[in-house]
Amino acid sequence: MNRINDALSLKILPLITGMEMGNFHLDDKIYPLYKPDGGITELVRCMDKVHELSRSLGCKGVGKAAAIELGVKLTKKYGSGKDELFHRGLGRAETKAERENVAKVVAEWADGDSIAAHYGFGMDLFCSEDFGRSSKKASVLDEDHRRWLKSDFDIGFVTLIDLARMLTE
Repeated sequence: MNRINDALSLKILPLITGMEMGNFHLDDKIYPLYKPDGGITELVRCMDKVHELSRSLGCKGVGKAAAIELGVKLTKKYGSGKDELFHRGLGRAETKAERENVAKVVAEWADGDSIAAHYGFGMDLFCSEDFGRSSKKASVLDEDHRRWLKSDFDIGFVTLIDLARMLTE
């Protein structure tokens, strides 16, 4: 939790979001969370936009969709034959290669959720040094998806150096 405390010391607050099954959430009794002005009505509007972009990412097969695809595949391979949510399938990875793939798709899921949250809460810049090159598959952060996100959702991508320049010029 050092990174969370470091961010809080810089007055960077995590976003409050609606609860989604399988996602990690900070407790607002322990950590201060960024909440949009306007109460629950504004939070619902923000979350509608988060889900709009999440669905669009899913249609492109990136973000959470990558985790769902692998989770279903692992359930079919190792499951009990009963239906289960993809989260359980991810936990069934047995080989080193499968566990590495799980780590990659969970990172892709986190990237997609982060971008969707930024969009939903009206932040027009996404700061990342990740360009989605570590995967052989499409990534929400690869050049094609960055271009699509800019053209269709007006999300700009910057690096930390870009952001520092913007703040100092």
